[in-house]
Amino acid sequence: MQPGTQAQQETAKTFSQLSAAASAPEFVPGGKSSLLASTNAPVFLPQSAQQAPIWEPTQQPAPASNTALAGGASGPGSPTGSPVTLRVSSAPFIPGEQQKSVLVAAKPFIPKASQPAANTSNRSVSSHAPEEPAAQEFSLPNEDDLLADDPEPLQSARMGAPQNMGGARAREAMETRARAARRQRSKFDPRSGHTIEPGRKPLSSRFVADDLYMDMQHKNALLYAQVDPSDETLWAVVPDMIGKYHTLFPLEEIGPSASQEPSQALGVRTTVLKGISSHDGEGYVLYRVDSDYVMPSTEIQSLASRVAERFSFSIGHPNVVALRECTFSNALEETLALFMVYDYYPGAYTLEQAYIPSEVPPHNPATTVPEEEMWTILQQIASLLKLLHASKCYLRLGGLDPSKVLLCGRGRVRVNVIGMLDVILQDAHDKDDVMMEADLVALGTLLVSLACGAFGGYSFEYMKGHYSTELTKITKGLLGSSLEGNTYSIKNTSELCGLLGERAFEEAQALQCANDRLYNELQKEMENGRFLRILAKLGYVNERPMDALGAEWSETGDRYLLKLFRDFVFHQVDENGEPIVDWGHVVECLLKLDAGVPEKILLLSRDERSMLVTSYSELKKIVETSYRDLCSKAAAAQTRVRVAEQQLRLHQL
Repeated sequence: MQPGTQAQQETAKTFSQLSAAASAPEFVPGGKSSLLASTNAPVFLPQSAQQAPIWEPTQQPAPASNTALAGGASGPGSPTGSPVTLRVSSAPFIPGEQQKSVLVAAKPFIPKASQPAANTSNRSVSSHAPEEPAAQEFSLPNEDDLLADDPEPLQSARMGAPQNMGGARAREAMETRARAARRQRSKFDPRSGHTIEPGRKPLSSRFVADDLYMDMQHKNALLYAQVDPSDETLWAVVPDMIGKYHTLFPLEEIGPSASQEPSQALGVRTTVLKGISSHDGEGYVLYRVDSDYVMPSTEIQSLASRVAERFSFSIGHPNVVALRECTFSNALEETLALFMVYDYYPGAYTLEQAYIPSEVPPHNPATTVPEEEMWTILQQIASLLKLLHASKCYLRLGGLDPSKVLLCGRGRVRVNVIGMLDVILQDAHDKDDVMMEADLVALGTLLVSLACGAFGGYSFEYMKGHYSTELTKITKGLLGSSLEGNTYSIKNTSELCGLLGERAFEEAQALQCANDRLYNELQKEMENGRFLRILAKLGYVNERPMDALGAEWSETGDRYLLKLFRDFVFHQVDENGEPIVDWGHVVECLLKLDAGVPEKILLLSRDERSMLVTSYSELKKIVETSYRDLCSKAAAAQTRVRVAEQQLRLHQL
């Protein structure tokens, strides 16, 4: 037998055993394999259980007297300079209660003949202080390509750890995941066509889209609009309150300049104001019905209350402006009149304002409503009519006038002033089939008016030349006998909804897509409330000026750590003393502080004479304790003030 042959055979046999053991499935405690179900993220293991070298020769193993070099480097110990490598594999997961000292002491077996030489200079020593992050490029925050660190890997590591994992091992798991992300980032090659590095995400993904944000800001501004005090004419007309409603603002012309002509759809003169309820803080629209048309009386009050109760079932329907209550007041024009209160939708337009411009002549192709929008309007109003007719409630003639149907942005249609005609006409009621037919004719008239860009002098023939046969046929059936020479008519809403069945799938698809978009936008703002809360608490505690707590309250005790943490988050500088503006660092630190993770950080004083090691969990306890201390002192001060005021009033009596 040649020298070294027996040693080579033993080494090969040992290597085959190790390879068979390494290919065995990993042990999952209690059969809970859900922790390892994700194939995209690596298994989170304590640091001491990772990167265990297992010997895997690429050619013939080296003799016993030689020393192998890791990383495939050739050396004098390998025959003819043959490269050898170390294959790194993760050890199986061991639950915390079973690890004890085995996790630290046990190591994979490596044949003595092929163990690498000990090299302590390149070994990483675990410490409580995190590794220094690599320098990151920064661009202005308002650019779309600005990237921020993604804290989700750390959160996933914390959530993926078993319940019995201690603070040290949880910290090691999170640090391991962070190092893995940095290794992936270091291997990132922009030439591959990818624009976002691993562990990074665009900063814009944490804020709602600009168009949606501006729309909500505009609606909020309209909700809290007030009369300008410098406008003496309007200030003298609009009262401070009407019943329980304040912050009144006219939505139509009011005062001497307002038109005295009655509404064409309702037949009465109305005044419309916006107000905010002092009961729930929500916005409402107040319709004042002129007392010359509806005289206030006990009978009218009782009728209005019955009508409001009758239509209460429609509250919450997506295509109606809900009627809330009816009341009497003389706050406006110093005359007692009926007020009908509806929900307020800021920024809404009537269909007349949106599609029937008064300055453009009718039958103008430039003002033609797209057919997709016509189908949307038809389906939404048909849904409301089906609900109302099932309860024997009707919109009546004029209830579907283009000036009484609102377009509330992004394709949502709502029918306004429901129930008002019931009060104005004193609940005059005809046969149900006649009332139902009148609502269907009003819907057909609305469609033709939108198609022709005019109300009143419309032409059904013009609609036939610009819209599909399917839409014109349904419109013809809605008009029924009101259209000269027409023998086809739709009798009820059930028949109408049956004709809209195929189009309903398209409408449902569009609504689901819109819902997905809004949900995604809401998800972007999910963490922003946490940021505001933790920032507000830090702002209350950090560097308070001289007050009853003393000038040094914020600089002493554990609260001094919060000052250093504020510098660690917001006042980072590079090696040249230049400021570093890194949104990813700020987001990551604030999320960790709010979650109270056990990760250690190193804080440095401004004079660089003090270095303190603490954890996010300890900092969170300090923040909560200091904030509660402030709240208790503020509450005690308010109590003393109230007691002093009560004693003063008693003394004056």
